[in-house]
Amino acid sequence: MFDFAVVGAGIGGSVVSSILNHLGYNVVLFEKLDYLCGCAGTFKRKGYYFNVGAATFVGLDGNLPLAKLKHILNLDFPVVKIDPSLKIYIKNKIINRYQDKDMAFEEIQKAFYDKNNKKFWNTIYTTSDIIWQTLYDFLPQDSHLPSMKLILKAFKNIDKIVKIAPNFFKNAKTYALQTLYNLDKDYERFLSYHTLITAQGFLDEVNVGVASLGLTYPNLDNYYVLGGMDKACEVFVKNLKHVFRKTLVKKIKHYEDKFILETTAGEFEAKNVILNKTIFDMFELFDDPYIKEFSFKSQKTFTKKWGAFTMYFMVDDVFDEGFEYHHFILLDEEIPFTKSKSIFLSISAKEDTLLSTEGKRSITISTHSDIDSWFDLDKEEYKRRKKVVEEFILKKLYEYIPIFKDVKLYNVESGTPLTFRRYTSRYMGAVGGIPVISEYFFKYPRPITPKKGIYVVGDTVFPGQGWPGVSLGAINLVQLIDRGFKI
Repeated sequence: MFDFAVVGAGIGGSVVSSILNHLGYNVVLFEKLDYLCGCAGTFKRKGYYFNVGAATFVGLDGNLPLAKLKHILNLDFPVVKIDPSLKIYIKNKIINRYQDKDMAFEEIQKAFYDKNNKKFWNTIYTTSDIIWQTLYDFLPQDSHLPSMKLILKAFKNIDKIVKIAPNFFKNAKTYALQTLYNLDKDYERFLSYHTLITAQGFLDEVNVGVASLGLTYPNLDNYYVLGGMDKACEVFVKNLKHVFRKTLVKKIKHYEDKFILETTAGEFEAKNVILNKTIFDMFELFDDPYIKEFSFKSQKTFTKKWGAFTMYFMVDDVFDEGFEYHHFILLDEEIPFTKSKSIFLSISAKEDTLLSTEGKRSITISTHSDIDSWFDLDKEEYKRRKKVVEEFILKKLYEYIPIFKDVKLYNVESGTPLTFRRYTSRYMGAVGGIPVISEYFFKYPRPITPKKGIYVVGDTVFPGQGWPGVSLGAINLVQLIDRGFKI
């Protein structure tokens, strides 16, 4: 019998399996796909490889979760450091998001001059820095209500907390309007789409604390993962003895002191189960009424969700060595059927022998998308909408990054929330987790479920997305399970 059965090898499942294995627990990991990392994985299509989404690998230095885990678990990732982490296009402006804060500020000041920019960004940087300095002191966290232990931890960090407390819970857009002289539509869009890609909420939906993490992620150490994003998950699970790929968990039943997992590879017994699955559809694996109630209540509470529209294709390699890995185009108009005004493009590295092959480079394009636009359509209307969005995105790509007009596109494919639902089984094809917006801030689900021995990890529990947020959520869960685990 296993100590823990982990269902799903996304970021959360891979990380939590690795930590528990390191602590001496007997762990089995199941993944229904033939690759790891889920929405942050890498897949093969018609002989070529593509990263599923625009996920960036962030934070192998300093106080970031991956840096902590790299040291504790003795991990070595196949990465190339990238700087600038992001190149942003908005109208006739181009803003490079450098890691160096002074260089980054000069780019912003040049594009959006404001006498109070320094004051605004100092608040953002200070808030972000202090959050990462103190965050681990407040773990583990499994309740929305303040406890005496939490209050004592706050007093321990009181000197830092008083620096950020006055603005932390303020609405981020309100604070920007109060601080800056000229927050025009372009500048607001620049700020707002940073918070959207990191917290799934626009500037007017998040507080200053959350906004600070989103606005400063390009200033953290960012990396390109050679061989595809799934290689990062492969590093985490390399020491696990029991990893079942292409194995679907069909049902989980509870018998006294153990759980029975019915899978396409047979039955497995475990004392505990960790689901790297959304809280909205975890009920599908159980007959337990408490789990079902937990899931259904979550569906009703957290109604705001984002999906993604993605495009994949190969292009002839006509790019010089300095061509950036990540490009972010911010538009005046919405992309049809998405309610989004942004296009995120990632290109494979020249030296990546898996994604860049035969003189071609692999391209992944993604944008946030409204979910309802893609369900309950007949086949012809679904195909029509996909074609409209593809043509719109390529038109804007050629306009903002003209070099793409001169290259041939091979094997153009696109995906919608329906596609994500089919391949990743995520509820309604929603990606990026529950928005870390103010109305959800003190309601955010924790990884403990009403059923003893059943836990959840991933971007719908613990407020955080992407590699830093989901890894932190995995750390939090392990500390709840094993109080001896320290970061």
